[in-house]
Amino acid sequence: MDLFKFIFIIVLWVADFVFRITYNCVETSHYLYGCFIGLSLGIAWWFLVKSLDKDLLINVETDSKKCKILDTTMTCKLVDDESGEEIILDSYKDVWDNMLNGESKN
Repeated sequence: MDLFKFIFIIVLWVADFVFRITYNCVETSHYLYGCFIGLSLGIAWWFLVKSLDKDLLINVETDSKKCKILDTTMTCKLVDDESGEEIILDSYKDVWDNMLNGESKN
């Protein structure tokens, strides 16, 4: 799978290079300088992040515990900004009416 991603990125890079050179968007030397600088800064950033916290990198084995998703439910309440009271709506139509007209209904 990683090989496919690598080949896909190379194909995109070559297509971008051909497009920019063919339509004279940029000079060849400037494009190559930009690729070199971008690659250098990307590698430097990777080493910086690795030195700060290895857990931030993708595909790195760590000893950290994995997160567990618990069976929970989420509820949302519409609250009036001024009074702080919950706004009870009868239907979704009321939500849109309130948003469009700036009114609140209790």
